[in-house]
Amino acid sequence: LEQILELLLQLRQILEPLFLLEQILELLFQLVQILELLFQLVQILELLFQLVQILELLFQLVQILELLFQLVQILELLFQLVQILELLFQLEQIPELLADSGAAVSAL
Repeated sequence: LEQILELLLQLRQILEPLFLLEQILELLFQLVQILELLFQLVQILELLFQLVQILELLFQLVQILELLFQLVQILELLFQLVQILELLFQLEQIPELLADSGAAVSAL
């Protein structure tokens, strides 16, 4: 019986470090899982950064579209100015036309 107890004690001394080793391995496995999650978090943050860049580009696009709209308005105003100038040119010709028509009537 004493030998059995001694063998069991020796077995316990052998198994205790193995049990500790198992616990260490479990903790290492959990650490690996945590590191994988952190890596995924970094990837998510990179995607969010890219999303912010896309939103900045979209904001710049909106600004460009606003400038193009203003350019269209300027072009419309220039077109109206050309029409006004054409009307002024036609108004300047009215006295000449009246004089020409008056001369034609008196010639008749």
